[in-house]
Amino acid sequence: MELAVFSKLIGSNLLRRAGVYTLANALNSAIPLLLLPILTRYLSPGEYGLVAMFTVLSAVVAAIAGLGTHGAITREYFILSREGFSGFVGTCIFILAASSVLLLGLTVLFGPSLTGVTGIPERWLAVAVLIGVGQLL
Repeated sequence: MELAVFSKLIGSNLLRRAGVYTLANALNSAIPLLLLPILTRYLSPGEYGLVAMFTVLSAVVAAIAGLGTHGAITREYFILSREGFSGFVGTCIFILAASSVLLLGLTVLFGPSLTGVTGIPERWLAVAVLIGVGQLL
C-alpha cells in the first residue's frame, strides 16, 4: 500500500514541478556564490563594497517602486476572472511605470546626496533604479 502511494507520488506532476522550481532556485542562488572568488580576486575591497551597495540600492528601489503590486497580483490571481486579471496587471504595470519615473526624477534631483551616502557614482544611480524596476517586471 505504501509503495503504491510512493510510486504514485514520484510520478506526479506536482513533484516534477517542485523539482524544477527547486533546481532553478538553487542555480539562481549559486551564481553569486560561484562569482565570489572571481570578484574578490579582481576587485579591491572598496570596489567590492561598491558592488554590494549597488545591489542593496537596486533591491531597495525594487521594494519602493513596486508599492506592493507583486503581492497584490499574486493575491488577485486567485480571485479575479481572466479578463479582470489582465486589466489589474495592466494597472499594476502603470503604477510601476509612474513610480519608476518618480524615482528616476528623485535620483537626478538628489544624486549628489545619494552619492555621498552610498558611494555609488551619480551615473550609476539611474542604472540601479532601472535594474530595480527591471527585477519587478
